[in-house]
Amino acid sequence: MGKKLKLQANVADAGHGIDVAGLPVEEAAARVRARPAVALALVAALDDWALFRSQNDKAGGEALTEVAQATDSDPWRRQVREARKLKDTKALAALAASPQLLRQPPTSLLVLAKALRARGLMKAEIEVLRQAQRQHPGDFWINFDLGWALDHPGPHSRDEAISFYRAALAARPQNIAVHINLGTVFLRQGKLDDANACFRRAIDLDAMFTMAHDNLGIVLWKQGKLQEAIAAHHRAIEIDSKYFRAYYHLANSLLDQKKPDEAIASCRKAIELEPRDPFAHYNLGRGLIQKGFVDEAIVAFREAIRFKLAGTVERNYAAYWLNQSAWGLATSPDPRLRDGKRAVELVKEAIAIKPNDWMYWNTLGAAHYRAASWREAVTALEKSMELRKGGDSHDWFFLAMAHWQLGNKKEAEKWHAQAVEWMDKHQPKNEELRRFRTEAADLLGIEKKKD
Repeated sequence: MGKKLKLQANVADAGHGIDVAGLPVEEAAARVRARPAVALALVAALDDWALFRSQNDKAGGEALTEVAQATDSDPWRRQVREARKLKDTKALAALAASPQLLRQPPTSLLVLAKALRARGLMKAEIEVLRQAQRQHPGDFWINFDLGWALDHPGPHSRDEAISFYRAALAARPQNIAVHINLGTVFLRQGKLDDANACFRRAIDLDAMFTMAHDNLGIVLWKQGKLQEAIAAHHRAIEIDSKYFRAYYHLANSLLDQKKPDEAIASCRKAIELEPRDPFAHYNLGRGLIQKGFVDEAIVAFREAIRFKLAGTVERNYAAYWLNQSAWGLATSPDPRLRDGKRAVELVKEAIAIKPNDWMYWNTLGAAHYRAASWREAVTALEKSMELRKGGDSHDWFFLAMAHWQLGNKKEAEKWHAQAVEWMDKHQPKNEELRRFRTEAADLLGIEKKKD
């Protein structure tokens, strides 16, 4: 979000109507050079644009860098771009450590910082920007970039990010991008009143700024002001009907109002506009769960995970429902509804999200048992017990049956006896355990031995 806004802000500052993306490199460079008053600013914008575009269009990003290189006569910046083009990490690191670093103007320092970011050298990028900020404390873009960089390594840096965004605001108080990014940091920190104020200020500066209305809706939803949140998201959609994020953000408040049909429709619209967005599929799954359509919800959650669903809460929720569905397929009272192989597939996806959750390993053990994978069942159930440093009858009845199927009859009888003892003591009326107990007893011939 912040990176895109930074690009928009920079291009807006330097644009002047030159179609750099649509012209041949030399022609675009010649047109930029013909406007010396804005050439340096536009080159800086091109470097930003190239970095952003390269994420989804490598060739397009490289073409923009070529225009910047053909336009720019500064030897330091040209050296940086060449090292970035060649993916020469050592050369970039050497430039960052060079004693000549701080002799460079802010624009050159920013080009190096972007090149370091492109190579994944975030720590080096931050160090360059810190030095640049000490040298040029009032430079808008250095403070902006440093705020962005510090916001992304983790929450431990967000207080610093706020301080540099505020320094950027001091330089340009009317810059909408800073208000949005600052509000986003406050939102991540749970400082909802501060975030609310930032997004409202952005709207004051530009009432047609779609993202500001959408972000305000997120804050209002988190504040429990559902009707206001819905109104904010609808306003974002009125301004830009193709802004897909507003549709699945709108679904949050609709789901809290127990309006799953409207939430599902909103998420489907988001997916129509952007089929690969994981959060649209995730909220679609939540809506389908509210409607009781579990199988369809699982499909939506799997799509969300396939498209790199981020966020611990969201991933854990998806994993929970994958596990629940797998457990149902493995342990249904109706044998006709059981499907061990599908249960194994689903719960493995949950384990990929939460590999240290004993409950999911317990489900995997039951699922492997239904799929007649006896050894795999034993391994999974032992992992379940290891993770919780113990176990209970949900592990032990299936462990007994798996060992019996493997021909380990004494081992099976030991686990069955332990399961019965635990159940009688702790959960004698648990209907699910009663079913497992009966199934295990029938398999082991326990009742026959008592006769």
